[in-house]
Amino acid sequence: MKCLLKVLLAVTCLALVACGGGGGGGTGSTPVTPVTPASPDKATSATVAYNIINNGSSNITGMQFVTYLPSGVSVGVDPGTNTIAATNIVAGSALSGLQIQTSGTFDTSLHKVSIVITATDKQSLQTGFKSGEIVKLTCSISPGSNVIAHDFQTTHTGKPIDELAAYSYNQSTKAADDITSTLIPSLTATLQ
Repeated sequence: MKCLLKVLLAVTCLALVACGGGGGGGTGSTPVTPVTPASPDKATSATVAYNIINNGSSNITGMQFVTYLPSGVSVGVDPGTNTIAATNIVAGSALSGLQIQTSGTFDTSLHKVSIVITATDKQSLQTGFKSGEIVKLTCSISPGSNVIAHDFQTTHTGKPIDELAAYSYNQSTKAADDITSTLIPSLTATLQ
């Protein structure tokens, strides 16, 4: 998984350096209006916000991670694929103003979500982001599942995010540096 992200980041670096990068645009996010959590037996959906605290000096320009959803929780995918539908995965507020691609897949049998975040232009690659909300995922809860917000924190390995890999863009070497060890992941789940 780390190799895939390194290859994607390296190809992006080479492409952006070769063509001079692009400009304009950006992915913004809309502030979330606080919602009164639904009782577990009546909740039909959940919004899960994944967050990162970066204790290092380098900004993040690419990352990927795996997380597991509780039993009875799923994410909508594009028909005939395991690719998370664009309406169910949104770039978090930490990525605001940057050209960042956020994509993911969902394995229904394992309740496994895999998410990839990469810079898509030269400026975003060089700037990156430091800490904050990185992705929001909209999930569906099956009727009668009795899921509570804490269930999102304790699935699979007891960690909010598993198999985390993150990189920064090294201006001197024009390559990706692994900064995974400087990051602390967390999540917030709101039931509706």
